[in-house]
Amino acid sequence: MQFYLCFGLAVYASIAFPLLFKRVDAFVLTHYDLYDRFRELNISLATKIENFVNKHIDMEMNVIGAETLRKKKLRNGAHA
Repeated sequence: MQFYLCFGLAVYASIAFPLLFKRVDAFVLTHYDLYDRFRELNISLATKIENFVNKHIDMEMNVIGAETLRKKKLRNGAHA
């Protein structure tokens, strides 16, 4: 009786474990693919935010530079 029980468990394990590993492998690959896509999206979003911030910093620096130049001209007696 124990022999048949052990034999049955061995057959079940030989069938079930490869299927289980195949499912785990597919699960991991799917989640890794999703993680990879999210990472690319995150990098793209960070680049867009960085470009937006840099553009606005440049605009502010241009305004500050123009204002400084206008004040310098006023100090030198030129008309703005």
